[in-house]
Amino acid sequence: MHNHSKALALIIILGVFFLALYIWAGGLKGIYALRFNETSFFGNNYYGSSGFNSGSGRQGIIIQKYPGSGIFDEYLVLERISGGPIDATGWTLENGLGQSFRIPQGHSLPSITPITEDIILPQSGRIVIHTSSNPIAMNFRENMCTGYFSEFYPFNPPLRNNCPLPSSSDFSSQGLSQDCIQYVQNQPACKTVSPASIPSHIGALCSSYVANTLNYGGCVRLHRNDSNFYGNTWQVFLNSSVPFITSQSKIVVKDKNKKIIASE
Repeated sequence: MHNHSKALALIIILGVFFLALYIWAGGLKGIYALRFNETSFFGNNYYGSSGFNSGSGRQGIIIQKYPGSGIFDEYLVLERISGGPIDATGWTLENGLGQSFRIPQGHSLPSITPITEDIILPQSGRIVIHTSSNPIAMNFRENMCTGYFSEFYPFNPPLRNNCPLPSSSDFSSQGLSQDCIQYVQNQPACKTVSPASIPSHIGALCSSYVANTLNYGGCVRLHRNDSNFYGNTWQVFLNSSVPFITSQSKIVVKDKNKKIIASE
């Protein structure tokens, strides 16, 4: 009987111990969840905003505004400074002056495929939003070849102007002469070579190669499978005939549910 009582007491003590351990662990879990659920604890405005030409929101988005002398000069930049990839298509921009604009889909391979897709911003990704009309009739993601578009329109800010030339392996596979290779390597980046400007002494094979390669389409054909082909910047156009981004405007960005995610 005495041994039975001791065993019962031991079971009770162990039960109390494990119950206390469970409550203690649950309390830690609750504290941990509260600590890292900052949006719920502090509210949607916890991250605030700052600066005349910049603002931020809880989605890790900052706004950089560049008013110009007219619709062809003004633009703004939305940049994702923290967090994982986020879908920006469907966001709404408001300027506080009664104007609004919805961010559409875009082309990740402009002038090559007609397929559009949602604009996804990774960390450090940017959307450059222009008030003016679209010079190539499509919103697009920059890649290592889109610098060729600057031949047709003076983008502000400028597109990357570092279009790659053909590689030595491509020269070898085409059986090009050394004179041809030297001619190609001396061409400026992101400049289409007119067939009329190709010197006759480099030969018909070289002339055909240059005409088919030193342009946007040829650049994409040679480099679209490169690991660094795609950039993290999208170019989007409002196609507006009136100013949208002015020194008086106060830009607010709202998500698809009309919640503010960034503001000046």
